[in-house]
Amino acid sequence: MAIVEGQKVKVKWASANKKHYIALGYNYDKIGQEFEVSISDLMKSSEVHVYFKCDNCNKKFIRAYRKHKLPHHFCSKECSNEFITGKPNPKNNKKEKTSCHTCKKVLFLPPYRLKDSDKHFCDKKCYGAWRKTDEFKETSKKRTTIDKVDVNCDECGVGFKKFPYEIRYTKNYCSQECNMKALKKRNPNPTKDKIKLNCKNCNEDFLVHESHSKGDNKFCSHKCYSEFRSVYYVGEKNPSFNSVKKECLCCNKEIDVPQHKLEINKFFFCSSECYQKKRWEVVEYNFAKTKIHLKVCEILTNMQISYVEEKMFNYYSVDIYLPEQNLAIEVMGDYWHAHPYKYSKEKLHESQSNNVTRDKAKNTYLTKNCGVEVLYLWESDINNNIGLCEKLISDFISKKESLINKHSFNYNLENEEIKLKNNVLTFIK
Repeated sequence: MAIVEGQKVKVKWASANKKHYIALGYNYDKIGQEFEVSISDLMKSSEVHVYFKCDNCNKKFIRAYRKHKLPHHFCSKECSNEFITGKPNPKNNKKEKTSCHTCKKVLFLPPYRLKDSDKHFCDKKCYGAWRKTDEFKETSKKRTTIDKVDVNCDECGVGFKKFPYEIRYTKNYCSQECNMKALKKRNPNPTKDKIKLNCKNCNEDFLVHESHSKGDNKFCSHKCYSEFRSVYYVGEKNPSFNSVKKECLCCNKEIDVPQHKLEINKFFFCSSECYQKKRWEVVEYNFAKTKIHLKVCEILTNMQISYVEEKMFNYYSVDIYLPEQNLAIEVMGDYWHAHPYKYSKEKLHESQSNNVTRDKAKNTYLTKNCGVEVLYLWESDINNNIGLCEKLISDFISKKESLINKHSFNYNLENEEIKLKNNVLTFIK
């Protein structure tokens, strides 16, 4: 076994391992609490990372304990190839020996591959080189085409040709017209007949479905509709007749606003471009607040610090904004924002990877373009070390130089003072 003996690792109490470790004599504390375990006492399927020795170079490296059952352990692909080179591959016992048709390299292929073709290639380059030769051109000419079969149309009875693989349906039709005729015959819900109406503008009759005949005024075309409105919807009948002068919230341009819109809207704009520039300021959004978000808000309330939730900065919003100090606080969930102590880059889900990329871009935009520094309070610290979060917020507001890093997982609280850890991390790179 290439595992390094005598190691001790930290494991968290969980419902899955509780019985196992109690049976070995460990004192149970509570779920989620860490305790030290010898590697000989670990569960066989444990995902805890321990040190192994490479069977090729004897270098120590880290991997999951559950892989100790493997016959060999290597620190890299290079060591694996170097160790295995020159030794017979047991998988080749069931394969048959052949050679590449282009470069004559020895190949081992399963029997069913040898039955498919008499020409085999070691890679795409050799196959591509063979396709450029005269031999390939001669073999391609010998290929036979599939002949079509005579079939009769099930609607009109006219004969036509189809490929054999196309005759897999119960009905065959020579054209789209025949297919539609047959479909109408089979349709249990045929279209309803249209009814006759009279156009209010030109007095000509036109046909329309009954479902579209509701209402007093009906028109045969959009042109008649426009002409009718230009004659009868003028003066007091026009909805904009009693309009009120208002200023555009963005460019202060004077615009006419109909009376009925004054009761609906609070803000008015002269164009869609002006609306897009100001919409983040005027639209009210209802953001779902998480438990850890509410805890941070409670801390700020108790500290008598004024704050604004979900403050927009053009492309991005911050969870909590401190207007008096021009600072921001982001409440980070360990899973969704990929806590770097818990998740590695290789094991990230697609949504986690997207969130990490967005978090980096948001931080760069806020600090460089808006001049807003951001403090990141992480879920595990908010739930388990609320005193640390309070101290970080206090030091963040007072802008102490000791607060070098802005992530809560990089600090410890000792004697009511925060201390930076030796191994400082930021977002996953």
